[in-house]
Amino acid sequence: MEIQLYINEEQIGPYTLAQVQEMLAAGEITSEDAAWIEEWGEEWGTVGQLPGIDDAGNVEEPAEEAEEEPAEEAEEEPAEEAEEEAAVLFVWPEGSEDWAGPYTLAQVQELLASGEIAGTDFAAGAEGMEEGATVADIPGVQAEEAG
Repeated sequence: MEIQLYINEEQIGPYTLAQVQEMLAAGEITSEDAAWIEEWGEEWGTVGQLPGIDDAGNVEEPAEEAEEEPAEEAEEEPAEEAEEEAAVLFVWPEGSEDWAGPYTLAQVQELLASGEIAGTDFAAGAEGMEEGATVADIPGVQAEEAG
């Protein structure tokens, strides 16, 4: 499996799973950094989503503390917000030579509001998006076109 990473606004790789594991253990990357493998098609994910990755060396709190937390109710909303924030979205702005990103949903909203991207620009990465989708097609994006 060849792995591509997106670190410091640059796509790097290919790396083997063992190399990515070493980088993760050394703290050079985190499980939240963007990653891509051929099996994912055009979708990007995170290092932590790579099949076979062991990010145990990157855990911030001991498992015991996590088990002690009674969190069924408290987890639902924050989990949804975390999903939105962790979304890996890419945009191809009109006139650009390549994809820009990865962005979170909030970052895409900010770029839209500032006029740096438009609702008609091509987009990829959101779950369920079809080929040829636009920024306006990203679930959760509220594209307001400047009149």
